[in-house]
Amino acid sequence: MMAPSRDFASHQTGDSGSLPSYVPVLIVGGGPTDLLQALLLSRLGIQSLVIERYPERLAAPKAHAINPRSLEILRQLDLGEKHVRQLGTSRDDSSSVNFHTNLCGVAIGRLQYERMDPAVLNETPKP
Repeated sequence: MMAPSRDFASHQTGDSGSLPSYVPVLIVGGGPTDLLQALLLSRLGIQSLVIERYPERLAAPKAHAINPRSLEILRQLDLGEKHVRQLGTSRDDSSSVNFHTNLCGVAIGRLQYERMDPAVLNETPKP
């Protein structure tokens, strides 16, 4: 059973767009961890509300890697690494650390990750 969910930002008029006066869990931020938390709570039948300062997905990612424990949790939710890779940044765009004036600003530098050879890139830890 999943808790009911609503997208309050999509409602423009009337009471249907107003925020609830009470939710059991308030999640601040709409990043990967925050959205996963909302999904897990929903699958447990617990209603939550996610609030995010940005109205849409950022053009530049804030992270490039998912640790092995997170992959284990995603697998349990039928969101294995193949599915996550399809949604994530391409390998060509994630092989370096990029420095920008702000998240969507001018690029001012780039450093390659220490090790990005095929043996590392193709191996995903599995239980």
